[in-house]
Amino acid sequence: MQEDRIVPVDAASIAAIGEATGAAPGGATSNEGRDDPADIDGSDVLLFEPGASRAAFAAEVDSSPSDVSLNDGDPALVPGAPDLRAVDALIVRDDASWLAGSETGPASSVAPGLVDPSTDIDVPPALYPVAPDDSLSAATLPLLPRIATASTPAIVPIAIAAEPTLDVTRREALSTSDDVAAMRNAVSSGGVNFALNTGAADRPAATAAASGEIHIGVVAVGLITIDATAQDGDGAALLARLQALGLEQGSSFGAVASGLLPVGDLKALTGLAGLAFVQQDGLVADAAQIPPQAAEGMQATSVKTTFGVDGSGVAVGILSDSFDTSGSTDTMATDIANGYLPANTQDLKDSPNGTDEGRAMAQIVHQIAPGSSILFESAEGGQAAFANSILDLANRGAKVIVDDVSYFGEPAYQEGVIAQAIDQVEAEGVVYLSAAGNDANKGYEGAFAGGAAFTYNGRVEIADNFGPNTSLLPVTLYGGTTISFVLQWDQTAASASPGRGAASDLDLFLTDATGTIVYAAATTDNIGGDPVEELDNISITGPAGSSGTYYLRVGLASGAAPSDIKIMALGDGYPVTLGAVPSNTNTGTFYGHAAAAGAIAVGAVPYFKTPAFGQTPPISESFSSLGPDWLIFDASGNPLSSPQARTVALSATDGADTSFFGTDSDGDGWPNFFGTSEAAPSAGAVAALLLQENSALTPSDIRNLLEDSAIPAIDPATSAANPSVSGAGLIQVSLAVGFAHSLVISNPAQSTLNATHLGGRLVGSSGNDILNGGAGNDIISGGAGVDIFTGGAGADAFVFDSQSLPSANGAPNFKIITDYDRGDTGSYNSGEGDTLDLTALLGGAYAHGLGQAATNLVRLVEDQSGAYSDLQVDPDGAAQPADWTTVGHLSGLHQSETIGVSLDPTLPTSGTAASLFAAAVPDQPDVGFTGDFNGDGNADILWRNDAGMVQIWEMSGSQTLAAADVATVSNSWHIVGIGDFNQDGRSDILWHGDNGVVGIWEMNGTQIESMQTVGNVPNSWVVAGLG
Repeated sequence: MQEDRIVPVDAASIAAIGEATGAAPGGATSNEGRDDPADIDGSDVLLFEPGASRAAFAAEVDSSPSDVSLNDGDPALVPGAPDLRAVDALIVRDDASWLAGSETGPASSVAPGLVDPSTDIDVPPALYPVAPDDSLSAATLPLLPRIATASTPAIVPIAIAAEPTLDVTRREALSTSDDVAAMRNAVSSGGVNFALNTGAADRPAATAAASGEIHIGVVAVGLITIDATAQDGDGAALLARLQALGLEQGSSFGAVASGLLPVGDLKALTGLAGLAFVQQDGLVADAAQIPPQAAEGMQATSVKTTFGVDGSGVAVGILSDSFDTSGSTDTMATDIANGYLPANTQDLKDSPNGTDEGRAMAQIVHQIAPGSSILFESAEGGQAAFANSILDLANRGAKVIVDDVSYFGEPAYQEGVIAQAIDQVEAEGVVYLSAAGNDANKGYEGAFAGGAAFTYNGRVEIADNFGPNTSLLPVTLYGGTTISFVLQWDQTAASASPGRGAASDLDLFLTDATGTIVYAAATTDNIGGDPVEELDNISITGPAGSSGTYYLRVGLASGAAPSDIKIMALGDGYPVTLGAVPSNTNTGTFYGHAAAAGAIAVGAVPYFKTPAFGQTPPISESFSSLGPDWLIFDASGNPLSSPQARTVALSATDGADTSFFGTDSDGDGWPNFFGTSEAAPSAGAVAALLLQENSALTPSDIRNLLEDSAIPAIDPATSAANPSVSGAGLIQVSLAVGFAHSLVISNPAQSTLNATHLGGRLVGSSGNDILNGGAGNDIISGGAGVDIFTGGAGADAFVFDSQSLPSANGAPNFKIITDYDRGDTGSYNSGEGDTLDLTALLGGAYAHGLGQAATNLVRLVEDQSGAYSDLQVDPDGAAQPADWTTVGHLSGLHQSETIGVSLDPTLPTSGTAASLFAAAVPDQPDVGFTGDFNGDGNADILWRNDAGMVQIWEMSGSQTLAAADVATVSNSWHIVGIGDFNQDGRSDILWHGDNGVVGIWEMNGTQIESMQTVGNVPNSWVVAGLG
């Protein structure tokens, strides 16, 4: 649990405080170091929220001996009346009749405003009845609270400061009420701060006044959201037991049972049968708090005219906080009447605690795909409820589902229950998109390095060193913001994989520069549970632009140290700065269900930073979350054979107008909606358009076409394109729909293109392309450059167009055909029907069979390793060794196999199929040059044989460390020198062709990292030296 404190930041008395962990709108404070999470012992002031009663009061005090309790038989008090003698003031928000008789007995003793000093240094409380709808502000309670000192038992008024300007983010089951927020932020002229209860022991009123803090205990009728994990993996059975305790809005998924539990029932969780682990969870929506920006949404107006699509027939499901309960004058009914939503909008499951962000998302979908119907369910109620809402939306017919929310406690190293639900519906044909998040690169990741021991609440822990002798990570917090910190480490989560929970117990602290003052702490016992600690909703009050520096500390409380930890500062767009420790900060904050295998994670690009508005290339939002998230366990908790990187897939625009959500930043009278929360429904609407255009597309196909259409976007943090922020880039709607229509895919802005399972044609550009066919029959054409072709299953045609030969002659550059041998058995399958289309290169020489024979024009030379064969052509038919030019590498082909070669599109492929392998490469290569190709400080040997094969031996003295073939190059090309041309510490190869072209291979050991043409020098010139 966490401690709630007022923390002075600067002279302006900015304060950082962890939010109360009780229920909204009130909520009991937590008490670090005690068993009861709803402890109000030690409070100087008690605030009774509306609906609070004797029962609520009794539920929120310790069962052990307590400073604040019900009368346990003291004959001086009315039996059963509250024993409030340790409390210096009461604030009651409605009927206080049940308090009659407390303290001295007679009802008159708790009359409004009465202060009855006694010989005890603690004075009896004053009761201040306040109407439920009143606000605790400077205007309504100018003299609240009143504190009597021991020396002067008179009322000492403490002035309330002006109403705080901080708009406290209300997160379900985490925020305190507005009343508590006002009290928390108030600062008196005498320097007395209101502080949420720290669980301190009772103290005299004089001590309270002198300390500069007043402890406030909150008595409220409320619920908190919990995620509970069953020991036996049976979440449904655990749910039934929790419902018997009073759990409301319960749901189970796998081993997890979630729902809203009354604060008063928390104690009953102790010893609950079958309960392995329980945590309070917080929901965060991705509506970024950023400077106001004006924009229109996705530019998709032409697709209706060009292709006749508007999303008709495709239901879009939306998951967010709420839809129609915020109290806005704009409602679902008025939105439908005004045309902001379709008539067939259904609010299937709502929440009373949200901002109706889901309806704003629906308006965005309707702007881009006005023909689509809308289905909404709230994602609130815990992770299990979220997961079940995903399944329910799919069962109700949603073909596209979009969410913009996440739970802090979702695992970062494996897929949790929400991600598992996404994978399930994606496998059933649903396209799922999720907001990537608004937390930029505000993360830390590194190995756990055990340092010095420290003590917290009597327990010795081992500090993690963020750097040499550095166990404190500085973090700068800013006035008027709310930040949460999440710590995770590389162990399995019991909520995702029942019975396979964390083996280490780590804690997270927010401290001062010495580590001795702890402002907030997360100290859940993680053994057997989830490897997660959260410091939720640390609010910073004070003027905008003011700041203060705090420190994060990670402690190992028990168990073996983990290998890797990550800390993420989650402020949903609020600023936060992680300080200087060795190179591990500014890492990713992308994690959770957005990283599910079946999810398309969406980043944000503001509309005014796109080509449509004069900005080329587009620029991502500065807050868009940075990936990747590395998964190391499968959903069952088994280690993966190798880590899997999951990251942002693509980006869409944010900043569109809505009728009610956001801030009107452009003066047109319509609020603008920013964040990946707006980008995700923008992309989801485009998915609906694609499905209407071609209903045979799978979720994988939709992802491919959206990525194929994209323009790479610039990351403001690096001033360069960064796929870990923007994915493939900004979606181009007209291109994407056009791809779905024709299945012809070409985008000069995109170097990697992926086909659908329906087949089609991939057309590369003049650069170096990666072209990946799908399961269908694909035509893959690369153009110039070093292109990588992957055919996949099906009869694929690999096209060597008219640019292929000049490209090979000029650098040399050649095509790399991978998975050409991918058949049903995983090895080369000539029956699959794959074809090398050389018509553009050799059709003239072949001339319908009247010219040269195919065997005079094309051949394959198998590499000595057997890993690939070189495809060589001779356009003039002379078939002399010096005239063969390598135009491609083909994987997995051997001398005994036959391939299909097309030299004339009017003739059947089988008519030119032949065994085209030349004689084996001679075993003894000729020596060429020496150089340090792997940068280890030792000279290596470069070989080349008569057939043009280039080979490198990496040496260590007289020992050969590795020997590998590099490539086969026409003998019209000559190695003329070795040098480190790119200054990376490794030797590169300088080439000169008979045609005068000079080229360089930049090397990394035996691998060619880059092939570049330098210029053209006549053969009358020779290299005289390198330096």
